[in-house]
Amino acid sequence: MLKALFKEVHVQSCLQGERYKVYLLLTNIFDQHKIVCSTMGRDFLYNFIQAIDGEQDPRNLLVIFQLATDIIKSGFNLANLAEDLFEVTSCYFPIDFNPSASNKKATITNKDLVLGLRAVLSSTRVFAKFCIPLMLEKLDSDVQGAKIDSLQTLTACLPEYAKADMEPFVSTIWKAVKREVVHSVSEEAEKCGLQLLTQLVKSVSEWPIDEHDGRVDLYLFLSEIIDDCLSHIKEPIQDKLKWMSVQMILACARASSDACSEVVKSVVPLILQQAFESGKEPSGVTPVRMDNAFDMLVQILIICKPFIFYEHPLLPFKAELLELIKSMLVHKKSKNLQCSAVTASAALFAQKILSNDEVESMAMLLLDILLDEHHDVSLRNDVKATVGYLATMQSHIVRRCMLPKVVEELKSIDVSCKQSQRLKVLLECATALSGHFEIFQDVIKPLMTKVSECSLDEDHCIFLKEIMLGLKAITDCYLSDHMYTEYMALNVCLPLLKLCVQGALSPSAPGQCCASCEDSSSGYSQDCITLPLMQSAGTIMRNVCQKLRPGNTANFVSSLISDLYVNNDLLAFDIKTKPTFPFLPLDASLYPLQTRTVCFLTASLCAFDRAVTIPNVDQLQHKLMSLAMHSPDLPTYVAAAKTFAGFINKQDQISTELLEKTLDNVSKAFDKKQKAGAPSNKTQSMTLLIWTTKALAQRNHVRTMDFVDLIMTQFGDAEIGEMASAGFSILMRESEEVLNSASHAITKMMYKQRFFLLVLPKIVNAFETMKLDNNAPQEEENQNKKANYLTALAEMLVLIPKQVLLAQFSSLMPLLLQSLHSKVPSLLLSALSALLNLIQDAPDLMNSYADTLLDNFLSLLEFKGNMSVRLKAVTCIGALTLLPSPTLIPMKNRVIKSLCHTLDDRKRSV
Repeated sequence: MLKALFKEVHVQSCLQGERYKVYLLLTNIFDQHKIVCSTMGRDFLYNFIQAIDGEQDPRNLLVIFQLATDIIKSGFNLANLAEDLFEVTSCYFPIDFNPSASNKKATITNKDLVLGLRAVLSSTRVFAKFCIPLMLEKLDSDVQGAKIDSLQTLTACLPEYAKADMEPFVSTIWKAVKREVVHSVSEEAEKCGLQLLTQLVKSVSEWPIDEHDGRVDLYLFLSEIIDDCLSHIKEPIQDKLKWMSVQMILACARASSDACSEVVKSVVPLILQQAFESGKEPSGVTPVRMDNAFDMLVQILIICKPFIFYEHPLLPFKAELLELIKSMLVHKKSKNLQCSAVTASAALFAQKILSNDEVESMAMLLLDILLDEHHDVSLRNDVKATVGYLATMQSHIVRRCMLPKVVEELKSIDVSCKQSQRLKVLLECATALSGHFEIFQDVIKPLMTKVSECSLDEDHCIFLKEIMLGLKAITDCYLSDHMYTEYMALNVCLPLLKLCVQGALSPSAPGQCCASCEDSSSGYSQDCITLPLMQSAGTIMRNVCQKLRPGNTANFVSSLISDLYVNNDLLAFDIKTKPTFPFLPLDASLYPLQTRTVCFLTASLCAFDRAVTIPNVDQLQHKLMSLAMHSPDLPTYVAAAKTFAGFINKQDQISTELLEKTLDNVSKAFDKKQKAGAPSNKTQSMTLLIWTTKALAQRNHVRTMDFVDLIMTQFGDAEIGEMASAGFSILMRESEEVLNSASHAITKMMYKQRFFLLVLPKIVNAFETMKLDNNAPQEEENQNKKANYLTALAEMLVLIPKQVLLAQFSSLMPLLLQSLHSKVPSLLLSALSALLNLIQDAPDLMNSYADTLLDNFLSLLEFKGNMSVRLKAVTCIGALTLLPSPTLIPMKNRVIKSLCHTLDDRKRSV
C-alpha cells in the first residue's frame, strides 16, 4: 500500500483536501504499522520527504510536523537523509502565520505551527550540527519575532543535544545571548535570552568530566561568563549593562547546584563588600548601590533554596550574611531594605545552615517588627509570612523564644481595656505563629482563658470583639487540617457557646442587657452590643463545624448542643441558673437575649456534614417552628427560620406531616384577623415560609410549588406583599449562613432553572388575568399586586442563565413592556430593574425592542410621581449604549434633545 501510494500519487499536484488525506493516511499507517515502515527503511523516509516537500497549507503542516516528530522519536534510522529531513522542515523557520481577522472559523494559530515545528527540530541530537547554526543565523535578523522564536527553539533543543554536538558552539551561543539580553529593546527577548542561558549552563553542567585531564567544562565556561559580568557589576554607575549582567549571573545560578555553588563562591564576596561599603557612606538616604547589592544577594539566597549541596556554598559567608541581614532588619530609614531583609531571612532559614542560637536571634528581631504596630503594613505582612514559615519548619525554636513573649503580653491585657490596637497586634502575631499544631494549642489556651474571664456586657465588648476577629482569622487559616478543626470544636466553639449562654442568663439589670437597650420599649434593642458578639461567635462555630469530619468529636458536639436546646441541659457546660431565671432559648415568650442564642443552632447543627447524627431533631423542628412564627424579635425569628429550613433540607426523608403542619400554621397566620392593637405575626410566618420553600426548592422536592403558591397568594397583602415578592431573591441566591454547599446542604443541579420554569407561567398567567377595575382603589390594589409579581420575576431574572431567558423571552417582554404604562411607582421600578438586567446581560436579545424601549424610557423621564422612577429611566437609557452602533446612531439626536430637558429636573440627582 505504501509503495503504491508513493508511486501513484504525486502529492504536490493534488488539491489541499486530498493532500491532507494523504498525510492522515501516512500518519495512521505509521501509528499502527511502525515495524513495516521501519523495514522499508530509507525508501519510506525518502518518499515521505518527497511527499511533504513544498507544502504550504497550515492545516497540512500541522499534520506533517506531528508525523515527522513521531517518526524521529520512534527511533527511526535517519541514515544519510537527516540533513534532507531537516532541510524540508526547517525551511519554514521562522513561522509567520497570521490568519485573517475576518475568518472566524480559523482554528489554527501561529503558536500551533511554531510549537509543531519546534517539536520536530528538538526531537533528535542528529539535527544539532544543522539547527544550532540556523538559530544563531536567525538571531542576527532584524525581525524581533524571529529572534524570540530562535531563542525559544534553541532553549527547547539543548536538552536533547550531547557534549559533542554542543561543544563547538557553546562560546558562540553565550556571546549571542549576551548581545540579545544587553541590547534588546524587548522584555520578552530579554526573558527568552536568560532562559536560554540557564538551559545552556544546565546542559554544560551535565557533561561528563574529561577523562584525560580531569577538566570540568562547567567551571571553565562559568568563569568566562562570571568574569565578563563581574567587570560590569563592579562599576559604580547604574545602567542597563550592569543590571543585565546581574540578571545573567542569576540565570546561571538557576541552572544547577554546581553552577549555583560556583556563582555563590565567585559573586557573594563582592556583593558583601559592596553592601558593607555602601552602608558606611555618610548619607541621610540609603544609597541606590546598597539597594541593588542587597537585592542581588536576596535573589541568590532564594535561588539556593531548592538545591541540595554536598557542602553548602553559603557556609563560609554565614557570619557576614547574618550581620548584614540583621542590620537591614533594623534599618528604619528604608522600608524596601527592610522588606528585602525579611525575604532574605526566610530564604536563609530555608537553607538550614544556621544554628539554633542564630535562628533565635533573627527570629526575635522579626518578632520585634511584628509587635511594633508603627511599622508599615506591607512589612508586617512579610514578617507574618516568614514567621509562619519558621513555625512550621522549626517549631521548637518558636515555642522556646517567640511564643512566651507573645503569650506573656496576651495574659497581661486587661479585658476591660477600651484600647484594642495592642490586642489586635498580638492576635495577628498569634495567628502567624500558629502554623504548627503544638504552637496552635499553646496560643489557643491563653486566649480562651482570657475569654473565660469575660462576660457578655459593655465592659468587655471591645476585648471580646477583637478576640472574635482573631479567632476567625485563625479558623480561616488553619481549618483545612482536621486536627485543628477537632481541637477548635472542643476548645473554642463550646467555650464561646458557654460564654454567650451565661451572658443570656445574667442581664445587668431587670429588663436591660446593656446600655444600648436602655431606651428600647421592649427592653431590648437590635443594636444590643451582645448581638454582634453572638453573631461573631456563631461565624467561628460555623466555620469549624462545616469542616468537622463525621466521627466521635462531631457526634459529641452535636449531642451536647441538642441537649442544651431541647432539654435545657446546662450541666455539661457547668452553668448554674436561678430558678426564677431559667434557660429557655426556644420559648418565644421569654427574653430575646436568650432566644437569640438560636443562632448557634444554625451555626452548628445546620453546618455539620449530613453523616453527623443529630439527636432530638423532631423536637427541635417543632420548637423552632413555634419560635420562628411567634417571636417578636427579628434576629430570633430569622435565625429560627433558617435553622428550621436547614434541618428540612438535609433530612433523607422529609416528614409529610411536618410539611403539612407548616403549611397549615402559616396559612392560619395569614388568614387570621387581628384585633385592634394586637400584634401580627404575618412577617414572622412569611420569613419561615420563604426559608422553608428555599430548603425544598434546592432539593427539587415535590411539595415545593405548594409553598410557592402560598407565597404568591400574599402578593396582594398590604402588610407582607412586598416582603413576599422580595423573598424570591432569597429563594434564588446562595445564603452565607445556611443552605449552601459549605454547610453540606442538598442542592440539585440546575435547580434554579427548574424553579424558574415552574414559577414563570404562574406569574405570567396571574399578571395577565388581573383585570383593571374602574374603581380607583381596586385599580391601585391590582397595580401593587402586579408590582409584586414583577418584583418576584425581576429577582429571578438576575440569576438565570442567558440560555434559559432566551427560551422564555417571548413570554417575558410583553409582560415587562406592558408594565411600563402603569402609574404605580413600585411596579415601574420593578419593571425598569428587570429590563435593566436584561439589557446588561443579553443586549443582543433586546436589540429588536430598542425603539419601543427608548420611547418608554424617554416618557418616564417626565414621570412626576416618583424621583426614583426618573433616575432608573435615565440609568436604562444609559444601558442602551450596550446595543450595536447601527441601532443607536438613529436615536442619538432624539435622546440628546430629551436629556437636555431632563437637565432641568427639579431633583439634582436626576
